[in-house]
Amino acid sequence: PNEKLAVSLSSFLIRSLENAEYAFRVTQLRVDEESLHDFRVILRTTRAVLEPVVNVFEDGILKDLLKATKITARATNQARDIDVIISHLTGAGINPNTLKFLENEKRVTTDKLLGFLQDTFEATQLVWRSAIAFLISVSHGSFRSPLGDAPTLASVSTVHFIKGSIQQQRELCVKQVQEIASHQNPKAIELHELRKNFKRLRYLHESFDLVSTAQETKDATYSKSLQTLLGQFQDAEVRMEYLRALAAKTRDESLSKDLEVALRQSISDRKIAKDSASKALVSLATKPGWNPRHKASVVGKRPDT
Repeated sequence: PNEKLAVSLSSFLIRSLENAEYAFRVTQLRVDEESLHDFRVILRTTRAVLEPVVNVFEDGILKDLLKATKITARATNQARDIDVIISHLTGAGINPNTLKFLENEKRVTTDKLLGFLQDTFEATQLVWRSAIAFLISVSHGSFRSPLGDAPTLASVSTVHFIKGSIQQQRELCVKQVQEIASHQNPKAIELHELRKNFKRLRYLHESFDLVSTAQETKDATYSKSLQTLLGQFQDAEVRMEYLRALAAKTRDESLSKDLEVALRQSISDRKIAKDSASKALVSLATKPGWNPRHKASVVGKRPDT
C-alpha cells in the first residue's frame, strides 16, 4: 500500500510543483490579489495533501516539504491582506490621498515579499524535488493536481487511505462546529481555526478524484457557504487590526481621521460578519451528519500502514 501511495503522491507533487512554479512567475510579474490567491491555493492544497501522509514514510523529506510550504505561504499573508484592504476601501468614499498612502505601503510590502520569496521559494523547490525523487524511489498511482485535470487513482488501498484522512479531517470540523455553536460569543481565534480546518477538508475533497456520497455533496455545499462567511469575518478582522495599527503610528492629522472612519466601518463589518457566521454555525450544528445525535456517514477507515 505504501508503494502505491508513494507513486500517487509523487504524481500529485510533480503537477503541483509545475503549477506552483508557474504561479510564482506570474506573481513576480504582477503581485496582486488574484496572482497571490492562485499561488497560495496551490501551496495550501499541497499542505492539505501532505498533512495526512507525512508520518507514513520514515524519511523526513515530506515533513521538510510541509514545513517549507507553510513558511512560503505565510510570507504572502501581509501582501495579500493589504491588497484586500485597498480593494475594499476603493470606491468606499475614502480620501484619494489615503488610498495613495496605502498603495505606497503596498509597494513597500510587495518589494519585501518578492525579495523574501526569491530565496525562500528556490529552497522550497529543492525540497519539493527531493520529496518527488524520494517517492519515485519507493513507488505507483495518481492524484488530482491543484488547478489540473483529474487522473484515476490506481490503488484501492490508496483510496481507503485518502478516505480515512478526509474522514478524520471532517470529524475535527464537526467537533469544532459543535463546540463553537454551544456558546453565544465565539472568539476570533476559534472562527479562524475553524475556517482553516474547513479549507483543509475542502482541499482534500477537491484534490482527489473520488466519487462523492450524498452526505459529502451536502458537506461541500455547507462548507463553501460557511467558508464564505468566515472569510468575510477574517477579512474584516485583518482590516480592523491593520487600520488600527496604521492609525496609531501616523502623524498626519488628515490621514489619521480618514483611517479612523475606515476603522469604525471595519469594526461594524466585523460584527455583522461574526453574527452571520455564528448563526450559520448554529444552523450547521443541527444538520444530519453534523449533530452527534444523528448517525454520521462513514467515509472510510485508514488502513494500517
